[in-house]
Amino acid sequence: MNAVKGIKSLKAEVNRLQAIINLYESVPPPPTNGTATSGKAAKEISPHVTRMRQDILLSLHEAGPMTAEEMEYATGLGGNTIRPRLGEMEKLHWVFRPGWKRDTKSGREAFVWKTTLLGVMVMIQYEKEHSE
Repeated sequence: MNAVKGIKSLKAEVNRLQAIINLYESVPPPPTNGTATSGKAAKEISPHVTRMRQDILLSLHEAGPMTAEEMEYATGLGGNTIRPRLGEMEKLHWVFRPGWKRDTKSGREAFVWKTTLLGVMVMIQYEKEHSE
């Protein structure tokens, strides 16, 4: 009897996560600070944001936890592109900082990032839709 409840609970959670995944394409556009240059930059990058987020999720999933600097090497994206995407994806609960840090090449400490289960599901859904 408890196994049946567990399965129902798991199915409900999968359905909830699937509904969230279905929204990934309609995620808000890149943020802007209200200035003309910021608005222009957000508009120019908007068509590419989904792919950038996907590249970051994929690299985190394949290589494991990384700093933003390590993601630059893994994805070929610049730090000024990666850091805002991480902030956006953190708000969406696709990535999180588990609390530990690593040294960057400059010797400073930087937070390490990991994907969440939801982030992995979003990545899988995106790859499924774009590989067909």
